[in-house]
Amino acid sequence: MNNNHNTTITSYNNNILQHNNNNNTYNHTTTTSYNNNTTTTTSYNNNTTTTTSYNNTTTTTSYNNNTTTTTSYNNNTTTTTSYNNTTITTSYNNNTTTTTSYNNTTTTTSYNNNTTTTTSYNNNTTTTTSYNNNTTTTTSYNNNTTTTTSYNNNKYNHHHNNNNNTNNPSP
Repeated sequence: MNNNHNTTITSYNNNILQHNNNNNTYNHTTTTSYNNNTTTTTSYNNNTTTTTSYNNTTTTTSYNNNTTTTTSYNNNTTTTTSYNNTTITTSYNNNTTTTTSYNNTTTTTSYNNNTTTTTSYNNNTTTTTSYNNNTTTTTSYNNNTTTTTSYNNNKYNHHHNNNNNTNNPSP
């Protein structure tokens, strides 16, 4: 078990980039990749987990982290799964963008994607913003605020149930 404060992986034009961090003592986990076929970041009990990737597949999975951020451009698939605290997924021109999070704040922003899905439970704030997507779906339970904004989508679904203070779907 290592006791590093910072862990950073940067790669260019690689086929596969994976970063798995299962130690409790890492303060920061950062993965940056360009033109890779697959980028995977897995971390548990870290303070900060950040994944930035361009082109193809980006997956970020984190548990009990303070902040989880996934930013991807022109990727085929972008998936972020996190539990506890803050989860942010931003993607542009992707085929599929999926964010699943539990507890606190969940934000998904996507443009020109085929599918954008946000699922959150027991979060304080859940926000999904998408433009020119084929399908936009937001499902949240026991959240204080749930906001879904979508334009020029073929399908729009908003499920908002149980003990919510604010519900602001798109027209």
